[in-house]
Amino acid sequence: MGFWPNLKHPQRYTEKIQLYKMRYRNPIMGQCVDKYAVRAFVEGKGLGLILNQCYGVFDDAYEIDISKLPNSFVAKTTDGGGGQNVILVRDKNTLDEDKFKKDLNHWKGSILKMNPGREWAYTQMKSSRIIVEELLEDDTTGDGSIDDFKLMCFNGKFRCLWVDKGRYSDHPRCFWDENLHFLNGVF
Repeated sequence: MGFWPNLKHPQRYTEKIQLYKMRYRNPIMGQCVDKYAVRAFVEGKGLGLILNQCYGVFDDAYEIDISKLPNSFVAKTTDGGGGQNVILVRDKNTLDEDKFKKDLNHWKGSILKMNPGREWAYTQMKSSRIIVEELLEDDTTGDGSIDDFKLMCFNGKFRCLWVDKGRYSDHPRCFWDENLHFLNGVF
């Protein structure tokens, strides 16, 4: 960020998030950071209808039968983050299946090894697995990416809208306050 965060009296969102990552220890977080286990949490809240289609979860990539999958899908490790450890398959007929499976197995469980300073919640996961899901795409965006909306709440109240667009191309990110006034450079 170009400056040392004020962790004694955080004012900026980024400072609060860093402090939160260092100190917050809710046991449910281990389930919520796992891309497969979080599905049970969402379903338990009565929101299973918002989940995309899951084709399977695997301990080893060599268990995946590509012939039983649709033509397009996404495969990723259950512990990846920030776009890491994700393979978008738009046409399985052009897929190098051996490389696909080797990459997934190599990535599985590597997040904490590559980044031992990762957030506490990831250390609470039972294991790293591979999840294969429906590939969500938008044909109107040019790069196929879908818009990503995050509603940020503080103390139970909506305070900020975060929107990511064009994840596979120029990837602009914008923020608006609770009154939908554009925020520029505040975070």
